[in-house]
Amino acid sequence: MVGNFNAARALAAAEMVRAAVQDLGMPHATSVYQSVTVSVGVACTTPSDAQAPKDLIEAADAALYAAKHRGRNAVVEHGLVRAEDAGGMAIAS
Repeated sequence: MVGNFNAARALAAAEMVRAAVQDLGMPHATSVYQSVTVSVGVACTTPSDAQAPKDLIEAADAALYAAKHRGRNAVVEHGLVRAEDAGGMAIAS
């Protein structure tokens, strides 16, 4: 998901997706939750010449792995420089 989201909106959208998948209650026999869940990594930044787009993608990926490491079924924001409340670029992976 890419858009003109600030960090709070990106986290809220990610949490909405996580909760919606959990609410489906799709069985998953090998999961500790006994149902399908998702983990989401969120990263936000204000675009600049100092950062390449791949930096944002790598930050979202790192946040995703942190969410999985915390036990899955989680939303984690990367500590990348946050986008300003007025806008910016956000990725949830």
